[in-house]
Amino acid sequence: MRLSSLLPKQVLKRITALPPPNPALGTDTLGWRWEENKRFSTRSAYRVLCPRVLENPHSSWRIIWALQVLQRIRVFMWLVMREVLLTNVERTRRHLSPSGICRLCNREDEDVLHVLRGCQRPRSVWLSLLPPSVFPMFMSLPLKEWVLANIIPHGSCSRGDPEWPIRFVVLCWLLWKRRCGLLLDVGYVDRSDLVAHGLKLAVEFTVGMKGAGVSHDLGTVVAPKWTCPNPGWVKINADGAVDSREGDAAAGGVIRDDGGHCSHVPGAPIGSETFVESLLKAVAALLHNLSDL
Repeated sequence: MRLSSLLPKQVLKRITALPPPNPALGTDTLGWRWEENKRFSTRSAYRVLCPRVLENPHSSWRIIWALQVLQRIRVFMWLVMREVLLTNVERTRRHLSPSGICRLCNREDEDVLHVLRGCQRPRSVWLSLLPPSVFPMFMSLPLKEWVLANIIPHGSCSRGDPEWPIRFVVLCWLLWKRRCGLLLDVGYVDRSDLVAHGLKLAVEFTVGMKGAGVSHDLGTVVAPKWTCPNPGWVKINADGAVDSREGDAAAGGVIRDDGGHCSHVPGAPIGSETFVESLLKAVAALLHNLSDL
């Protein structure tokens, strides 16, 4: 019986294209077709299974990790893109809540988009920041397209504004924190200046990341390493922190000589300050300590 009566023409052509065994070329062996050396690798397997994510240098995941914000905000935006925030809709899906209705407005199901865009307070936040020509599109995009349109510098919502992606993700993070505070924290006090607070944090994050010399290129995070000062010199490293709710600040740092030996200024509360002011007070305390050495 001929194969042509059993197999489709396309299969027959592929069989015809295969060279017959040749002793001069060695014996036939099994090989992984997606690697040049024919050996299996996890990298090539992921590339085959998820080509869009791994081959696109501007994939959404790389863009999120490249944002010049705190790591916790990057992780938050990653959870947003995966739609796994514990909203009432997600809690209902996991059989943790009897209803997916938003407990703040009692009007719609509380999914990720409702928390960050559709509920009354988030809607008023974005309405105060976006021009009327952009707002309708901003409110109508699906979740993943909505996030990308705002975190890509030349996205349809960011409009080429280099500062908008940072403002957007910071405000999304604060809106989620507000939602959780109102529903889960009996002592939570709702901020009336949420927009101003978010814009202020965005500026501080940008200044802080640039001042630290941290670069987040797409897919790569490069942080500077400490290097010894020149012989006979000392190097000062200071840091500060601010409680965003209470406004309380603390500062501290270290002084190291050219051998790497250090004397430190213990962290201490310094009252109510901004992040930049706490850094400046830390530097001043270190300089005063240096004069006593």
